[in-house]
Amino acid sequence: MTNDSLNQNRVPGWAANPFEAFLDLVQEIGQITELSLRGISMIRAAPRISTAVAKATGEEDEGERGDYFEKLAEAAQREVDKGFPLLLAQATISLWSSLEFLIKDFLLTWLANDPTAIEAQAVQKTKIPLSQYEKMSSQERYHYIVDTLERDVQAPLKQGVSRFEELLKVFDLNGPVSDNVRRTLFELSNVRNVLVHRRGVADRRLTEACPWLNLSIGDSVVVTYSMFKDYSRTVVDYALAVFKRVSARFGVELYQDENGEWQTTGG
Repeated sequence: MTNDSLNQNRVPGWAANPFEAFLDLVQEIGQITELSLRGISMIRAAPRISTAVAKATGEEDEGERGDYFEKLAEAAQREVDKGFPLLLAQATISLWSSLEFLIKDFLLTWLANDPTAIEAQAVQKTKIPLSQYEKMSSQERYHYIVDTLERDVQAPLKQGVSRFEELLKVFDLNGPVSDNVRRTLFELSNVRNVLVHRRGVADRRLTEACPWLNLSIGDSVVVTYSMFKDYSRTVVDYALAVFKRVSARFGVELYQDENGEWQTTGG
């Protein structure tokens, strides 16, 4: 099969599935985060509701139940006052992890379904002992190839979209990325690293890489709700940019009309 044979004027399900799964996951992360934010905020009213119920039922002495709701409400108020740092930090980490998984999952799928992918120069240079290769299933071989490519292009050492673009470049699926998406994902990757590896304490790498965050070494890195929403939109924007490149390989050009609705040419 040649590259020309990819131009079938439609995107096959196997190529779209990783992106659909990614969008479902990002949506779920957003929904769970929103539910948690609202739920914690509403818990602050628990003592008042408990007192009202007690009075209505004639149970004036609430005892341990009343103390429990008071402590719960106090904890909820502290989270509201601080801006939900733990919840938004974990959601932010999940966003970046989801994007990492999308690119790797897609490349595994690409290798499994596009016979020309194995002909890529970088893939051809991949070395593995024959005895080990013969023991692997086809899926294990694809994982080995992608893991090796990540190491060869030093993807784990790169930040932001560079981590993904270097891998996509192996299969000629890299492309332009808007300045806003590039900067936001660069920030997200750096913030994520500090949250995971530095317990949320700013280090020199973060302060020098993202001076616009106005952080000093030793400051607590707090992800605000506004930051989380920006990160959420941007990971989707980047995934869409990659999907548009994939679609073009099948002869399908995606674009938005004057109403913002997605349309295709060639498909």
